[in-house]
Amino acid sequence: MCDKKQRYGIKRGSGRPTIPVSSDHRNGDWVDTDIYEGEQYQDIDTGQVYTRNGAKIIDVEKSRSLVNSVVNITESSVTDAFVDFSTTTIAAPQTINGDEIKITAVFRNEIQPASNGYGLYFFFDNAEYVHPASPSPTYGNSFFQLPFDRDLIWCEIVVHRIDDSNAYIICKQVVSDNSVLSNPTVYGEEAYANISLDWSAFTELKVQTFITGGGEITLEYLKVNKISE
Repeated sequence: MCDKKQRYGIKRGSGRPTIPVSSDHRNGDWVDTDIYEGEQYQDIDTGQVYTRNGAKIIDVEKSRSLVNSVVNITESSVTDAFVDFSTTTIAAPQTINGDEIKITAVFRNEIQPASNGYGLYFFFDNAEYVHPASPSPTYGNSFFQLPFDRDLIWCEIVVHRIDDSNAYIICKQVVSDNSVLSNPTVYGEEAYANISLDWSAFTELKVQTFITGGGEITLEYLKVNKISE
């Protein structure tokens, strides 16, 4: 018992921890990455910390919020041009194969543009889109589109890391006109795709809008979570 307790603490090794085939490390059948229930383990390759709950390995930082409640970041119109939400460049979480990144954002139409609306973009390192193009692209070829006569749009992106150079993404958007709160007009769309993505170059997330015909838009909420298996 005393020997077993001496193992408790942060164990370090290469790769994710594993579940042992027996209940005692002194049996001779454990591998270097096996851990006890409740024991903490750090992957020296990624810096991630894990623990064990029964037969399940848990990322200690699972679903940790990287950015929460970024409120009232406003961008004025630049007709027919891209505009950065400049304060929303955020550091990306470290990931391994099988991890997911979930991005949630809410935008408000403050001043209606003359026509069309807003295209909303999420970039990895301001270079690669993190959503597929719309089947019928408008507003600057964006999947996320807030029409000029609607008040709000809620966006959700889930990016699943397949391997070092590929990802699977699921994108959802819900557009709402809340001018009549008792009976709002709401509609939504969903898209998914396999994309090529160089995860080693993914260090930050950036948000942009494309405005046609004037207007003003506010980013009311932005949240980024990492979800590990």
